[in-house]
Amino acid sequence: MVMDARPQTLSARMTVPLIIGTVQKAVEEDMDAVKSFCERPAGQ
Repeated sequence: MVMDARPQTLSARMTVPLIIGTVQKAVEEDMDAVKSFCERPAGQ
């Protein structure tokens, strides 16, 4: 998954790198949960 963001203001340029790490970790955890759900045996 790739997210392109182009901040326009100085404050946005300063905060985007901080936010990207948080968002990436949250998305990875969500995808792991979806994978576990899809791979579990039927009837559980």
